[in-house]
Amino acid sequence: NIAGQALIAGDPTAASPASAIQSRSLILKNMKPSKSTRFGNAGNITFNAGSLVILSDGGISTGTFGGARGDPHVGNAGNILINVAGLLSIDGSQATPGVLTGISSGSHLNAGAAGRIAVTAGAISIAGAGGINVVNKGRGGGGGINIDVTSGGLTLSGPLAQISATATMSGRAGTISITAPNV
Repeated sequence: NIAGQALIAGDPTAASPASAIQSRSLILKNMKPSKSTRFGNAGNITFNAGSLVILSDGGISTGTFGGARGDPHVGNAGNILINVAGLLSIDGSQATPGVLTGISSGSHLNAGAAGRIAVTAGAISIAGAGGINVVNKGRGGGGGINIDVTSGGLTLSGPLAQISATATMSGRAGTISITAPNV
């Protein structure tokens, strides 16, 4: 089983059209097992835009939630591909404590591998409790994060702004690769 694919397409070369994910709005592709679907993979997300703003408690996320401990039937989180010609702004300054604002892929509760996140943007600004994260709380491998800033800079503002790849169970954390003219 696969949770399905999501493609959000705009013109990534357009200078003015902007996409905004408002407070408490989410784009999700998750796979959670039930008695009728014992396992499956979460879908991939592809997002193309001229610019993108993600505000407090908003996010783009894919994840998988595993079954019983020792169950060999687990799914993997999907991959996220973001292409933004201009600015990608993730502003979690008004976020609910403990709620990530941003882009995430996760493997939870004995699930399989976390997905990969690839972001290409003209510039990236992450503020407040905003972030780009891969979380592996499962048995599989952690997905990597690849960030390519093409013309501007990468700015993280505040002690909670983050780009992270973590693992808390038997699986491994993913790698982080950042290419940017200014950090």
